[in-house]
Amino acid sequence: MSLKQKVGMGVVTASLGLSLTFGGVFAYFSDSETSSNSFQAA
Repeated sequence: MSLKQKVGMGVVTASLGLSLTFGGVFAYFSDSETSSNSFQAA
């Protein structure tokens, strides 16, 4: 593989990893916020 292909693959992998990470963090915090609201209501 050439250097351009390695760099391109790294960028694609990093962007995919970041999108999955931020998606998971957002889902976790929005879920915990909802559950804490139900705990306070109960």
